[in-house]
Amino acid sequence: MVYQKKTSNSNQLRAARNNAKRSCVPYKVLDFSNAQGDHYEENTYLVEDDNSSERFSTASLNSFHNSSEISRNSITANYCDQQIETRLRKFEKPMDFDGPPCPNDNRKWIRNGSLVLIVAVIAWYVNHVRVQLNRMQIDIESVNGRISDIVDARLDTLHQLSEFSNLVKDLKQSQSNFKFTIQKTIENEISKMYNDKTGRTDFALESAGGRIVQLSPGTENYAQPKSSLLGISLCDGMHGPRAIIQTGTSPGECWAFKGSSGGVIIKLLGSIRIDAVSLEHISKSISPSGDSTTAPKDFTVWGLKSVVDRGTLLGQFSYKLDGPPVQMFKLHYPIHDTFDFIELKVQSNHGNNDFTCVYR
Repeated sequence: MVYQKKTSNSNQLRAARNNAKRSCVPYKVLDFSNAQGDHYEENTYLVEDDNSSERFSTASLNSFHNSSEISRNSITANYCDQQIETRLRKFEKPMDFDGPPCPNDNRKWIRNGSLVLIVAVIAWYVNHVRVQLNRMQIDIESVNGRISDIVDARLDTLHQLSEFSNLVKDLKQSQSNFKFTIQKTIENEISKMYNDKTGRTDFALESAGGRIVQLSPGTENYAQPKSSLLGISLCDGMHGPRAIIQTGTSPGECWAFKGSSGGVIIKLLGSIRIDAVSLEHISKSISPSGDSTTAPKDFTVWGLKSVVDRGTLLGQFSYKLDGPPVQMFKLHYPIHDTFDFIELKVQSNHGNNDFTCVYR
């Protein structure tokens, strides 16, 4: 169904003429006259075209309406009107000026096209969401793989830390044992090297303030060496009694006196309460000759208030060759008095009749 707007007769005539001129379809001029044979001044053009029924009907009606106004009683005119009306009825089409602007087919096409477009958009969106979900799934799997790798690496690190901790513990234990072993070894070596040390203060030491006062009556220094080995003096009397209050204890650094007995008076650091004395001689293992018969054997120690004092017997002791080089002797009974001097009296040695050596 075609929907058109109403137009005036003059407009329809003008449109018919213009369309007829533009059309390629042949047309012919219709000349209408009245009953008296008078011709109209204006010709009316009618286009014979099946596809232009509207223009044809409009032009024909206008032409014959004008003719009928001149002579309505003319038979010819009436006949023509009837013929024209009969022909124009074939080209009449119903006109609906109140309906929708588009035909039903066009409305169906638009509705179907809209549905297709909506379905296409929904399909595109669903496909886009599916692609995004696939990407998210791939990313999640990748993240899970990385997390698994991180967890494995962390577990390996913890295992290595545990092993390292155990290694550190073992190392500490080994270090402690090694330290103890080294300490014991050092102590043993120190004991071997410094077996003349007593760990107590020597109040007769010259460097601490002690000094030799005089020799006991009947004591004589052994001036010349009587024994040597490869030109080395075994006991040099040139050292004198000062050797026994000095720190040197190398072979030959001793006080040698003639015979097997002798004595000396020593000034102490101060007024001292004495509870023990020590006597030192070199070990047989380091003696150049391997002989220790010059070592003192039996001796006594006396405490003196002054040089002319008769003194107090502190103890009688005996030095043993099979003992350590430095031998400590405690007093037999406690002495509460203090003394400024002591007197060492050697009564015998271990078999040498020529001289006796005292190292310290």
